[in-house]
Amino acid sequence: MKIRVSTSLRAQVEAAARENNRTLNSEIVSRLEASFRDDEGDARSAVAANTLLRSSLHGDPLKKLEERVEELEAKVANLMAGK
Repeated sequence: MKIRVSTSLRAQVEAAARENNRTLNSEIVSRLEASFRDDEGDARSAVAANTLLRSSLHGDPLKKLEERVEELEAKVANLMAGK
């Protein structure tokens, strides 16, 4: 793969490679892999944030389930009392 980069960017990558004790190729690969991991993490964070937002807009689902269980327990108690 051939890519064109500015002289200043090449100098930055070369300096980073020296600092990290890597070849120029290894430094580029490492940084590309990290950027894709960051993208995946950002996507997961966005999904989590969206889920939290939706649950807050529709109320607390756990609270709704607890309320429903209480309603059903009351109905069962009433049915049992009628026997």
